[in-house]
Amino acid sequence: PYCLDGSCSTFGYAPNQDMAEALSKLALFKEMQGQIDAKANSIFKGEARTCSRNCVNFKDCCGSVKGWGVSLGLSNCSEEEKALAKFREEKKCVFVGTKCTEKALGVCLKKKSTYCCFGSRLARLLHDQGRSQLGLNYGNAEAPQCRGFTLEELQKIKFDTLNLNELYEDLQTEKVLPTISKVTKELSSNWQSKISNIKEHTDLSQNLNQKGGSDVVF
Repeated sequence: PYCLDGSCSTFGYAPNQDMAEALSKLALFKEMQGQIDAKANSIFKGEARTCSRNCVNFKDCCGSVKGWGVSLGLSNCSEEEKALAKFREEKKCVFVGTKCTEKALGVCLKKKSTYCCFGSRLARLLHDQGRSQLGLNYGNAEAPQCRGFTLEELQKIKFDTLNLNELYEDLQTEKVLPTISKVTKELSSNWQSKISNIKEHTDLSQNLNQKGGSDVVF
């Protein structure tokens, strides 16, 4: 049996997949420490990004990412749209919705699509599954909700049920998989205690900021 989240259980995966799962969770915790905004009580904050479609001249800066730059005329799109295309290719974004921005005689001439983009693929995965657990959504094209999780919300997420399969191949490709014993040792404490520890450091950071001190460095 392996103890990845504080409770031991037997996994039916092959050893290399066990290893990838353990490392994925370890990567999640380490990234969590580096993305805390203590002042805003927020972690893994996203950003709303948009792209446009012109239904008159068929210019589409929101098209399929595959072959995007060649077939859709990347040079005719804004720098922000180019950046969004890259983030989508890296699987860091979630589609929120599309709205019409220009009409004529009841016909939509221009549309704008909105995405919530996050700092990493891992953060996007956490939002996808964490929001589902918490009953949260991404809003809509008019009012996208790309905020991060509060620490209280983070404590409610069941990390042991997160499906991180999407990351396994990347981790194996990078050849950074350590031994199972090393990873499980770092993950021996349960997730709730780890998050509580982060919260304690965050509270301390807020107090230091109020007194004019320095931020806590994780």
